[in-house]
Order: sequence, then C-alpha cells, then structure tokens
Amino acid sequence: MNAKILEIENLTVSFDGFKALNQLNFAMDEGELRVIIGPNGAGKTTFLDVITGKVQPTIGQVRFQGRNLRSFKEHEIARLGIGRKFQTPRVHLKLTPRENLELAANRSKNVFSTLLGRTSVAEKRTINGLLETIGLTSKADITAEFLSHGEKQRLEIGMLVAQSPKLLLVDEPVAGLTDEETANVAELLLSLAESHSIIVIEHDMEFVRQIARKVTVLHQGSVLYEGSMDDVQNDSRVIEVYLGQAPSITEEQLIVLRIAATMAWTDQAFAAVEQEIILSRLSRQFGETLEQQKSLRHELVNYLAQKQPLEYLVPQLKTAKEREQVLELGYEIISSNLIDQQESEMYQTLARLLDLPPEVVSQVEARVNASHLAASKALEEEQLILMQIAASMAWADGRIDPAEVNTILSQLCTTFAQDEAHELQLKQVLPNLLLRHIPIETLTPKLTTVEAKEMAVRVCYAVMQADANAIVPEKQIYQQLLTLLELPPERVQDLEASLKSDLQPV
Repeated sequence: MNAKILEIENLTVSFDGFKALNQLNFAMDEGELRVIIGPNGAGKTTFLDVITGKVQPTIGQVRFQGRNLRSFKEHEIARLGIGRKFQTPRVHLKLTPRENLELAANRSKNVFSTLLGRTSVAEKRTINGLLETIGLTSKADITAEFLSHGEKQRLEIGMLVAQSPKLLLVDEPVAGLTDEETANVAELLLSLAESHSIIVIEHDMEFVRQIARKVTVLHQGSVLYEGSMDDVQNDSRVIEVYLGQAPSITEEQLIVLRIAATMAWTDQAFAAVEQEIILSRLSRQFGETLEQQKSLRHELVNYLAQKQPLEYLVPQLKTAKEREQVLELGYEIISSNLIDQQESEMYQTLARLLDLPPEVVSQVEARVNASHLAASKALEEEQLILMQIAASMAWADGRIDPAEVNTILSQLCTTFAQDEAHELQLKQVLPNLLLRHIPIETLTPKLTTVEAKEMAVRVCYAVMQADANAIVPEKQIYQQLLTLLELPPERVQDLEASLKSDLQPV
C-alpha cells in the first residue's frame, strides 16, 4: 500500500460568506496522477491555492507527507516540494528555453547571476535531459518568445520539474492548444507521472481521457465523485451537475469576459487592479442584485486565467454595441496602471480587430476619461481623499468585494450628498474611484481637520467589519491608519463602539 503524499480533511474556505470549499475531503498516494474536474465555480482554483499556501483555510487540515501545511507560508511550502504551474505560461520570453530551465533550477539566484554564472557538468546534463523530456532540444537556444503556446506550456512544466518538486500541481495545461499540442502535453505528463506525484486540473474532457487514471469531481466546493473516467462519465450526479452544464452567463457575455482577460494578461502579469476592474464592472453589469453579483464574481474569476487570441475571440462579437463595450472595457483595463508598450500594442490590435469607425473609438476613450474625471470632480478634495483611503483599506487583501463597495458608498455617499438626487449620482460615478489603490501614507497628511480624520476611522472600520473574513493585512492597514491619524486612543475607542452599535443587525 502506497503512502499518502497529500491528505485533506474537512477543508472549508469562505469568502464574504460564500464557501468556495465546503468540508472537502481528499487524499492521494505517492506516485499517483490525479485529475480534478468540475464546473466553473466548483472550487478547483481555490483547492490549489490552499495547497500552495496562497489562501488560508477557514477550517480543516492539509497534510503533505504528514506535515500540516497550515503552519507554513507560501514560499516555505514551495521549498517543501510542492510546485505549481498556472494556466497561463509564466516563462521569461527574452530568455531561451535552456536559460529558463537553468533559472528555474537555481531558484536562489536571480536572472543575471544565473546567466553570468558557470553551469556545472551535472547541471548541464540535467538541463539537457529536461529539454529532451519536454521535446524542446531543437529549440533550446532560441528565445522563448518564438515558441508556440503549446511549447511554452511544455517549457513551464519543465521549469517546474527543474525545481525537483515532490508534488506537481498543473492547472489547465492544454487550454487554447491544438490537437497535436494537446497530445504532446498528454505524453509529457504521462512520462513525468512515472517518477512524480501529479495533480492536474482540466476542462478538456478528451485530454482527461488521455491521461486520467483516477478522476475527482468537485461540485460546490466538495468532492462529488471519485473513480475512473468511465465511471465518472456514467454517474448520474456528475452528468447532472457538470458534463451538461453551461455557464450562468450568456455566450456573448462570456466572450466579453474572455477578451477582457486576454487584455489584462498582455504583459504576462495579471495585476490585482486589472482583475478587480473586470470583476467589479462585469458583475455589476451582468447581475442585478448584490447576491447575483457576489455569485457572478466567484464564477467569472475562473475564466480570467485563460488567455485566448483576440483574433479568435473578436469575430464572435455580433453587434456594434458589444464591440463598443469591449473597447471601453479594454481601454479601462490598460488605463488602470502605467501603460507599457505591450499593453499599448495589444489595445491597438483590439481596436483594429473591432473595426469600429475612428470617431467611435475616440468617443469611447473620451467617455472612459470623462467618467474618471467626473468621479473626481463629484467630490471636494478632502472627500476624495476619504474615498481613496477607504479604497486602500478595502484593497488590503488584494481584492475589493461587493459588500465592501456597498459599505463605502453607504458610509460616504450619504454623508457627502446634498440631497437624494446627488446621492444617487455619487453612487453611480464613485465606484470607479475604488479601483485605484493609493498607499494611505500618501493620503492621510492631506486630511487637515479632526472631523475628516474621524470620518476616515469610521469608514475604514466599517469596511473591515463588512468583510466577514477580515485578515491580518486589513487589520494592519487599519492600525497603520490609526497611527498616521494621531487621534486620541479614547476617541478611537468611542468611534469604534459607536460603529459596532450601528452595524449590529436589527
């Protein structure tokens, strides 16, 4: 009987009351290749996030070779021997496959020391063996930017193996690949499975059939079924909840979302603010109620890690309205950070493929710029600072939830509004300001009155309370805010007590 390499017991992860994982139990043997499947929103990505330490479980245990991973940080878990390949290749495009593998094999070194340092005979032999394993020997010394998407996927798997992990976590390795590239990745994973423990998450059922020895089906954060692929395909529960299930959004909405994801992935780094723009904007657009928006956020995020060619996606847009909507969202995404050359070129490609008249493109860009300006002008300077401080507080955990948005708007719009019509206007234009994260140490010196400082405490405390799972970073930001504001401790205690009373459910 093989020893267990991974054991998970009663694992639950809650986000804002939503259980991404719900009392999940899972175990796999040393040397096993396990495939995880499930509908969008089933908890597959969160499952990997918990194993790697990116997300801490609300309750439950995760043991790797008998060690409880809850006591380890993300980088410590990686050193224990768990390696993860994300859905989109994260290779260094300006380095060759050989250099990428050398860098991966020397994680303690940076790019320059790896390239300028000497490689031992043993290391060269290992790298050459890896190049042969991943089928890139003939392309070992050309820069990775010239590799196909499938070759980049295989290179990143090789980079993962170069780190000598005991457990490989591979997330959707064949998304966007041709049939031939898919077959190559399948062959590679089966070869690696002879000497590694591997978990693969995948949607492509034909690919799953090629590699699967045992399949685990997730649904609503729990294990629905485990068994062979034949058993999975014939189980009535799996057929009902997964194999025949479509996304809850329309096909047109899904295309818009996928184009937005491709835009955000242009520079190979999907910034948190870019993800938040997409999730916040589209969940509000696709969902009418707060509950629908919360549910949509958890569903939509599953699609954001998939980058598909714009040339494939754009022709699927059927109306001029959809094309304008995509252009507006794309422009807002690249405007969320300093625009680099890659992002500028991708945006120009998008505009060209959309084939909109130049005057329409100008109007859309002007509309986005005007909305940002209108949001700023809707507030006095000190009010704008308070809004930005509230946004920074909400951003402490790397995401801004619908509940946090509602709390900020409720706290500040009611206070700032001159009448009901003005309050409605503020609630329409101010959400855009919440998608810009500015460090609070640059903001607090601009609060010149005690009244404004107390309002900052009130809104940030309310934001922290709005998150049912307030974590250490949020509490640290709040404590930093109190230090910077220099209000008397007894006054802060009075404000918090008053807010606790106001926030108590009736």
